[in-house]
Amino acid sequence: MCECQFATHSAGSPSPNPLPSRERAFGALLSYEGKWFCAPSLSTGEGWGEGGPNAPYSTNQPPPMTTELLINLAFVLLAYLAGSVSAAIITCRLLGLPDPRSQGSRNPGATNVLRIGGKKAAIITLAGDSIKGVIPVLLAQLFGVDGLWLAAVALAAFMGHLFPIFFGFEGGKGVATGFGVVFALEWRLGLCLVGVWLLMAVLFRYSSLAALTAFAAAPVIAWFWWPAYTWPLAILGALLIWRHQENIRKLRSGQESKIGKKKAV
Repeated sequence: MCECQFATHSAGSPSPNPLPSRERAFGALLSYEGKWFCAPSLSTGEGWGEGGPNAPYSTNQPPPMTTELLINLAFVLLAYLAGSVSAAIITCRLLGLPDPRSQGSRNPGATNVLRIGGKKAAIITLAGDSIKGVIPVLLAQLFGVDGLWLAAVALAAFMGHLFPIFFGFEGGKGVATGFGVVFALEWRLGLCLVGVWLLMAVLFRYSSLAALTAFAAAPVIAWFWWPAYTWPLAILGALLIWRHQENIRKLRSGQESKIGKKKAV
């Protein structure tokens, strides 16, 4: 039995709303050959039920579950579009710097912008890439998106940075945006990752190694204190490690640039 409850009511009388608004958002009425069907509840996983013409929702109302689904999908799409705004490319264009995709490591990220444009450009890039990970997740939370859908919003913002539709799908490696989405999901977890990054950066002076270690540790840390985020962070970490393949090869061969060491561009 599903969460939609059906009751008879006379013509012209207001339709009863037997469920709280939040619970009603999980049910949908679909019409097929003159019959009403109640979609299965996402909150309980219960099955389909058939209602008559006196179902409590009027025909001119949008199906609640459809509305909820569309809202969730809209936030996922908007998160991807926000992630696709490359702070590195835009900053370099505004400051008259070379395209980061054609200089240095050819990665449109804060580290490469630091090499080719200096600290000011790098700070702007870092802030922009972080914020575009924070804002979509916080907005989605504000509108009641949670659970797996919120994780999907976070991953969409991250994927937008990796494969930006506005810049030919040539994106960065996702470190700053990854930190942004993690802080938006759970700020204490974000602080843990920053702590891991700082520790590795101080000990070994490799920015890439610090990032790889921090995001490899993210699902492990989440498993103990915030288990709901374990799998989303495992996916995010795997994508970030995949994007750092060149850095991993350079680390193994001793060719990776250290923090504070200038690289010829």
